[in-house]
Amino acid sequence: MVSCSNRTSSPFCMGTYVNWYLTLVAATTRWAVDDGSAPPWEPGRELIALTWHGRQFLGHAALRRHPKRSLLVAPHRDGRLIGIAAQQAGFEIIVGSGTRARQKAASKRGASAFRSMIAHLSAQRAVLMTADIPKVARTAGLGPIKLAQISGSPIHCFAAVTKHRVELNNWDGTHVVLPFGRGAILWSRAIHVMRNANSEQLEAARVEVESTLNILHDRAEWIVQSRRN
Repeated sequence: MVSCSNRTSSPFCMGTYVNWYLTLVAATTRWAVDDGSAPPWEPGRELIALTWHGRQFLGHAALRRHPKRSLLVAPHRDGRLIGIAAQQAGFEIIVGSGTRARQKAASKRGASAFRSMIAHLSAQRAVLMTADIPKVARTAGLGPIKLAQISGSPIHCFAAVTKHRVELNNWDGTHVVLPFGRGAILWSRAIHVMRNANSEQLEAARVEVESTLNILHDRAEWIVQSRRN
């Protein structure tokens, strides 16, 4: 067993510290109770949980009521750290990510991750993933829509934000959440995609996911900034 007392820079230890920190944030945040804060999904049923990239770090708090949770992480160093932290929070990890560059498709392991997500959903798990097109913030891709179509599983969008945070100047405006503040977790109703959906219907579902995520995040921001909470 790895000890973090003398290996503080190892990926395992760094992932452990991330998990400890996010657990502290979740425990010390005053979560608002508002329309949409109660998860509309059944704890024992599968779902695709979607949020924006850079806003997924409180996914363990958002999905705390689901007994079987999985997380899609990218096959790079940061993804490995996130995966270690998530495993310690009770998630099963699926490694892979999408890409718009065909020459990078094999290294991104997107196809195998897609198959794994279908298997996890078949096992009645909640699969957490981000909705953005790679490196294009707040523009939803078709990947989650195709996953819902092929698996038959519902999509539930969510926003999990805190008032106390540091916003990074990177492509997704990552929120580094801070403890001891106000927070909000909001969920959408189920978005279903028909198995025989055509290209126009798939695009309509993609637009619905994108607009739903923006509405949820705007609403959550208003809640945490409001003095009423």
